[in-house]
Amino acid sequence: MSHRFEINRNGDSARSLMEEFIAVMRASEVLEAALRKVTTHGRNYQTLPEPEFAFNVDNADKARMLNDAMTARNWALDGALKCMRHIENT
Repeated sequence: MSHRFEINRNGDSARSLMEEFIAVMRASEVLEAALRKVTTHGRNYQTLPEPEFAFNVDNADKARMLNDAMTARNWALDGALKCMRHIENT
């Protein structure tokens, strides 16, 4: 995922924008770690009418959320790198 923005010298601060991207990156890393940490065991589903189905759905939901967190992290990293390149070239 690549950013299409350009930093305008008449308004944007590449440093402050970079800091905002880094904040998103850090927050997404915290979310990833928390999602990886939370684990349910099969016994948490055994009293449900369809325990295997419920377990699989919950794990698929968790996998999607992890993917979204990683996508956000990569998006923020790309934005921060674009800002860094701008800072280096000015």
